[in-house]
Amino acid sequence: MDRRVFLGSITGAVIVGSTQLFPVRLHAQTQRSRFAITAIYESVERNYRAGRHKEALRQSLKLVRYSHLDPNWYTYSESFLISKIRFQLTPREPQDQFLLAARGVLETFPGVSGHLREGYQALGRAAYELLKASSTDHKYARASDQSEFATLLLLFSASSPGKERTEWARLAVATYRKNRARVVEDWGDDGMGLRLACVAFGIGGDWEFSADMFGRNLAKPEAQQPARLRQTGLARGFASLHLGQQSFEAEAATAYFNAGRMVEATELLERSRANTPFIQKRRSNTSESATVLERQIAADGTTIAHLSITFAGALVVLSRLVDGRLVRTITFDPEPGGVALQETIVTSGEDPQKLDGLINDYRKARASPIRFPKTKYGPYVEAASNDTEYLIGQTLKRALRDNGIAPGATVQVILPPSLAFLPISMVTAANSTQNIGAVYNLKYADSLASAAHCASVASQRANNPKSIALIALDSVDGGPQFARFENSGIRSITSGSGVSEVATRSRKGRLRWPNSGDYWHITSHAVWDFNKPGKSGVDMGRGNVSTVSDVLATKLDDPPRLVFLSACETALPNTGERLDKYLSLPTAFLSVGAGAVIASHWPVSDAASTLLSIRFYYEHFRKNLPVADSLKAAQDWLRYAKVQDILSYLYKLTATETQIDLLSDGDKLLTFLLDLEPDSRAFADPYYWGGFQLYGA
Repeated sequence: MDRRVFLGSITGAVIVGSTQLFPVRLHAQTQRSRFAITAIYESVERNYRAGRHKEALRQSLKLVRYSHLDPNWYTYSESFLISKIRFQLTPREPQDQFLLAARGVLETFPGVSGHLREGYQALGRAAYELLKASSTDHKYARASDQSEFATLLLLFSASSPGKERTEWARLAVATYRKNRARVVEDWGDDGMGLRLACVAFGIGGDWEFSADMFGRNLAKPEAQQPARLRQTGLARGFASLHLGQQSFEAEAATAYFNAGRMVEATELLERSRANTPFIQKRRSNTSESATVLERQIAADGTTIAHLSITFAGALVVLSRLVDGRLVRTITFDPEPGGVALQETIVTSGEDPQKLDGLINDYRKARASPIRFPKTKYGPYVEAASNDTEYLIGQTLKRALRDNGIAPGATVQVILPPSLAFLPISMVTAANSTQNIGAVYNLKYADSLASAAHCASVASQRANNPKSIALIALDSVDGGPQFARFENSGIRSITSGSGVSEVATRSRKGRLRWPNSGDYWHITSHAVWDFNKPGKSGVDMGRGNVSTVSDVLATKLDDPPRLVFLSACETALPNTGERLDKYLSLPTAFLSVGAGAVIASHWPVSDAASTLLSIRFYYEHFRKNLPVADSLKAAQDWLRYAKVQDILSYLYKLTATETQIDLLSDGDKLLTFLLDLEPDSRAFADPYYWGGFQLYGA
């Protein structure tokens, strides 16, 4: 295949694989040929799954015939899948047959289909075997052949997740050096080929060269263009992560960090967040350098954890003050790079028209007829936690452990939009069965500028008289079934702590934001529509929703110190547009001035949400714990408390606080709890408490 055609096709396929955002333009094709190749694939697949590998291999060889009959044969997804199976089943000896099978995989690359990780690993292994053979087999010994295979291996090692990618990249880089070949800096019309080459040189061991190459190309127009995407539904936002200036800058920052250029890298990483709502809303107030912002945030002993996931891999940079000196340390893992993020969140299976991944799992869980919430969403929570562990969790826990961040420390996580869909708090801590949300006091922000602003708001409000606005959709109007008791419990705890209540009401079914109030507690339902994210927001009943756009359009003279969104799926980001905009309810509230937001990653249990909310305010106002510590303490309490302990706490609360009438406001909750086993830890499962995260300070 012509190199430029090949490099043009890799750009589209490596972004979204068989979802075909940049479809290969095919020549006229005969239906008969396509049907025949499809029939071959079905036979190969059937025999392969049944363990009849010799027959599967024999059937796969029939594809060779169509390489002479149909000029489009290599573009069909079935051709790639046949070639992949053939390569897996062909013995290494005789070598000629094995290398022919490897070449067949590379020839059918434009039809890459199925699960992306498997597809790109097959391509990487094929290119690796051919490049290794070029040192001993005279058929491939020419320097031009070696450079061609090295080029392919560079690109596939950058796009394929897994442990082997580092070895592949090293061989490709060594071959380039040996043959004194030049990396072509205009690979691909949108610079994607060059970007993958930059990544491969880095994971191949030459981060300085990678950083220099990134640096030379940061100002190129193709690196600054937004993603050229067709309408692709759920895939659109995540596909756009791999194109455009912001994603390119984040990846360049990874190279800079690994090359030891810490200050430049930090500035570049903060610059890559230029499209977040906070930066857009408050651009005039974000002129401070990233280093200055880091110092401001870390001044009270907070550790900053910058998270990044790109084609290069998972990166965690910890910044903290040690003896008055700002210290940055990096932890990097190339294994979850390439298309790992895309495959995890949104990818395609054997059918190119059907999307797999966490987003689809979430949609299926929502559509499930199962009524019991834990049974309905439990499998999704487990899958999301495991995927988070693989993509960034291993790297994050290693960074915290190796740098001696003690349990109970406050960690400000700077969370990129690429990871915003994942429950980071659910990552298991090093040397522990607990998750990091239970070990550390975690808080999240979309940029250093946002985190610094939130810390400033919290500091300014610390010594002021406190007030709370209770905003609720009553259960009578379709709100959460324990909404009335939740508000009664919070009212009792806060008023007993010298916190005044601010009168609130809604107007035309939409939230009418209070003119004052340090704390806004919103007890309601939330609506999240993946296909129409502009209609997502807080449900105020009668079909009226206060959307993310409504929040962003709000002008607050006196923004709250904290917004507690006691509702379902309030932390989910907009995935239908360019994801680097990072649109969500938490980022919207932070962008209009709020100091912090507590929100959930999935539809929560009404009972668990009510109990967690009441306990949070108890920890915060009665025990005077900071917000992050209070959320952690409330989650720990809900996780470990027995039902009889919860009942005892509620009875004690109602006995000492005359504002609560358990029989009138809490009869449903009381009945619900009395039906459970007294000695059971009914809310121990992470589904009940793990979805809530704190954004801000």
